[in-house]
Amino acid sequence: MARFHIISRCPLPVQFWLFGLDARHGDLQRRGFARQVTTYGSSAYTLDALTLHSAGLRLDLDAGLLQFTRQTRTFTLGGQFLPAAQGLTLCRPALAAHEAWVADTYSLSHRTQQLGEHRLPPPVHRNVATWQAYFGQLEGVSSAATIQAAFSTSGSWHTRVKPLPATDPHLTFLPLFTRVPVTLRAAHTGY
Repeated sequence: MARFHIISRCPLPVQFWLFGLDARHGDLQRRGFARQVTTYGSSAYTLDALTLHSAGLRLDLDAGLLQFTRQTRTFTLGGQFLPAAQGLTLCRPALAAHEAWVADTYSLSHRTQQLGEHRLPPPVHRNVATWQAYFGQLEGVSSAATIQAAFSTSGSWHTRVKPLPATDPHLTFLPLFTRVPVTLRAAHTGY
């Protein structure tokens, strides 16, 4: 019998790990996120249209509510499942604005230092290059104001973002999941 294991290359495990550091150090609230205690799990943090929770994120867009569920690594928009590549594209402006704020508040190398100072969990460690590629395609972005303008919903932000090269080996998050067939053998029961 064949089974499938999902091996993902996705920037979001790294991003959520970094959000955890930001929450622990008070950076989310310093940026303006409002902390709300939830009935389950950890707190939720909301800033404008973006809500972060340990279970995922919600982003209120003109097209509907974009949700990312960490456990299943799935995106929905208006309750309908969305291809991972499209979900990553839709949430990238909000996430990039946060990363620009971090760079402005601390330094451009702050995230690199954080990733180097900790022993990273395996899902985070194996996706660092993908996370860097996901955010590393912005041209000439050096401040939160610049990135905020580049990703403004009233403007056409995609004209200021370099296209993601199809040949980049770190961009295997497009598509988000790769299915690898694995044949499982029945264990010898000793009977």
